[in-house]
Amino acid sequence: MLYPASRGGAIDERLVATAIDDAVRRRVDLINLSLAEVFPTDAIFDRGRFFNSDEYWPSMTADDLPFWSAERLANTEFRDWLSIEPTHVSTAAARAAVAGIEVVAAAGNHLDMLAVPAVCPDVISASFHREQRTATGSLEIARSVAPTYTPSDFSDFSVIQPPDVLGSSFATPLISGFGTLMKPPRALDPYRDMVRLGGMASELFVLSMHSERNLRWEQVMVDLFERAIASRPHQDEAGPCAECSFFALQIYNDFGLLRLGMRELHAAVDLFSVARAIAPHSSFAAANLGVTYGALADSANRGGDDTKVRKLLDRAVDNMTAAVTIRGDPAYAERLREFEAARVDPRGWSIRP
Repeated sequence: MLYPASRGGAIDERLVATAIDDAVRRRVDLINLSLAEVFPTDAIFDRGRFFNSDEYWPSMTADDLPFWSAERLANTEFRDWLSIEPTHVSTAAARAAVAGIEVVAAAGNHLDMLAVPAVCPDVISASFHREQRTATGSLEIARSVAPTYTPSDFSDFSVIQPPDVLGSSFATPLISGFGTLMKPPRALDPYRDMVRLGGMASELFVLSMHSERNLRWEQVMVDLFERAIASRPHQDEAGPCAECSFFALQIYNDFGLLRLGMRELHAAVDLFSVARAIAPHSSFAAANLGVTYGALADSANRGGDDTKVRKLLDRAVDNMTAAVTIRGDPAYAERLREFEAARVDPRGWSIRP
């Protein structure tokens, strides 16, 4: 259902609130608000209380700050640091939430600004990002970068920006549409904590990639990833899942890459295996699992266990074959040839960096 939201070319808050209340009476599944009132972040975010030097780690440096901030935000959600005066729209959105209806709102398109009702506690905010992929050998690492417009400072869910589409008002109906197709409808909210915690962990993981190993940083990332995974709905599902593929795939992949870098190979296999199960179409999940089995085979080869080496290389070949089939990347094909040759004769073989 479509409702008018403006009078005389300007958004009319009372009109929007009336529309929300009518939609609640009609028991809709979800309400989409591709509109917002924006406020300077400093006007509603208690920056002084958040960046309290009494709470800093001992001997904390500027490089530690993103990890400290993420740890703090994991324990006290971003919205808890905001002071938002009620508006007609935010109050109506809260009534919708009490009625069990999810409200998805545009996160806004202004730097150093926050959008209301998107940042209200009972509302899910939506925005765009772009994806940058880099390859290290056959491993793939993706990072989120800003869209081709200036995004606001906060959102719950961010989707990849299609070409020639600008603004979070266009991201909002994509998230809303996905939410209405979920089974049951209105199931977006259970994923919010998972995406929030996992997104922070993934950003920190990319940030830490080119730094010396830091055990304090690692502990923050591991904690965030573990809490994100523990928040995932569908914990008992072992097969393909559209929702988990959309929301959880990157979290499992990045946590697997972190474990791989920590040389916790069996833990990495477990994480990549879940990624493969929920998203069998993902070439990078297949490739990363294949490389991890290759690393395990390399470790077994140094121990002289030929039977174990070949079994592990069988799994490495199977997963790299899947990656090549899904997407014929030359790096995948080169890694596949390496594993196939090693499987024939693993003597003297060690995995290529």
